[in-house]
Amino acid sequence: MLLAARRISAQEGWQSVTIRKIANEIEYSPPTIYEHFSNKEEMMHELVSEGFRQLLEKLRHAYLKADNPESGFMSLGKAYLEFVQESKELYEVMHGLGTIKFGTDKTPASAKETFAFMRSVVKDLFVYKSWEEINIDDEVDIVWSSLHGLISLSAAHRIAGDTSRFERLLHKTLANFLVLWSM
Repeated sequence: MLLAARRISAQEGWQSVTIRKIANEIEYSPPTIYEHFSNKEEMMHELVSEGFRQLLEKLRHAYLKADNPESGFMSLGKAYLEFVQESKELYEVMHGLGTIKFGTDKTPASAKETFAFMRSVVKDLFVYKSWEEINIDDEVDIVWSSLHGLISLSAAHRIAGDTSRFERLLHKTLANFLVLWSM
């Protein structure tokens, strides 16, 4: 059932996954699926759990085969990316993704304007500090993803602590960029 849900998602997106479609995919009746999951939300919960189990396994494997803690830490990014490439549909359900794609002609104009504004802020900072200019688009994508990650995880109650801790993490993230860029 879970594999059928993943196949449907890979073809049509998570919003198209229904108990009825899963039943048709595996040639069961919908009531049979309800014997295993009381509703779609319960099934999605199990998919999220499975996704995190698989991600943890991949991260552990990459870290443990490294020579030292530094190379182990650096291997986590590649392992995370491999997980996403191998299990895109699980990653999407784990993080509530799979809606509008960006970087295409269908990207909303407001999204493009927001990115352009963020780009101008970072570019202004580089000029103001007289830092050697690097690929500003890359830097904006990294800043954006860092902020998005922190905010998304906090909003989903996946970062422990209160608002002051979250605000401290946001501040620290941006401050770390300033240190990095000044080098």
